Amino acid sequence: MKKTGRSEGNMWVKIIRSLVIAAGVGIVLCAGLMAVSAWAIVSLQYIPRNAIPALIIGIIAISSLVSGFIAAKMMGKRGLFIGAGCGALLCFLFWAAVLCFGGNGSLQGVLTRIPIFLLGGSLGGYLASFKKRR
Repeated sequence: MKKTGRSEGNMWVKIIRSLVIAAGVGIVLCAGLMAVSAWAIVSLQYIPRNAIPALIIGIIAISSLVSGFIAAKMMGKRGLFIGAGCGALLCFLFWAAVLCFGGNGSLQGVLTRIPIFLLGGSLGGYLASFKKRR
C-alpha cells in the first residue's frame, strides 16, 4: 500500500499544534508562578538573595514539566521526544523574551537553564506516556 503525504503532513501538524499549545500553557503557568512568588517575596519582606535563582530554576522546571506532560498527552505517543521538543521551544521563547526586553542574556544563565528546560519537558513527556497495565 502506498503512503500518501497527507498522513505525514497531518502528523507534523498535530506535533506542531501540541507543542505550541503546551508551550503557551507553560508560559502562562510560569508567569503565574512568578507572580505568586513575587507576591510572597514582597509579603515576607526578607528573602536571601541566593534563594531567588533557585526559586526561578524551580519555577522553570515545574512549568516545563507541565508543558511537556500536556504536549505528550495531546500527541498520545512519543512522549519523551515531544516533551523534549516542548522544553526546547520553551527555552527558545524565554531566551527570546530576555533578549527582547533588554535583559542581559548571559551565557552562564542560558547554559544553566537549557538542561532544566529539556529535562523538565522530557520528564513530563515521559510521565504522560505511561499507560496503566491491566
